[in-house]
Amino acid sequence: MTGHHSWGYGQNDGPSEWHKLYPVAQGNCQSPIDIIPAQAIYDPCLKPLSISYRSGSSLDISNNGHSVMVDFKDMDDKTGLCALLSGLLNQDAKNTHTVT
Repeated sequence: MTGHHSWGYGQNDGPSEWHKLYPVAQGNCQSPIDIIPAQAIYDPCLKPLSISYRSGSSLDISNNGHSVMVDFKDMDDKTGLCALLSGLLNQDAKNTHTVT
C-alpha cells in the first residue's frame, strides 16, 4: 500500500519548507543529515537494534513513498514509538536515518 506524502527534497517541498506543513520541524527540532555510506565508519561497540512491540496490537502498516509508517490503532499514548526512515529516494535526494 502506498500512501500520500507531502514532503520531499525539492525546492518547493524540501527541508526549508517542511515547517510550513509540520510546525515541529522548525528550528532545532529538525536536523536532516546526509549520511554518505562510503564515508560511514562502523563502530563495533554499538549493540544491535532491539525491536519489540506489544503483542496483539491493532496496527496499520503503510508505505508513504518516503518511509514505512506504523499506526498503532489501540494505543492512546504513542510516545516512545519508533520511526525508521532510510534509503536513497533518487540520485539527488539526501538520506534520512532516524530512530526515535
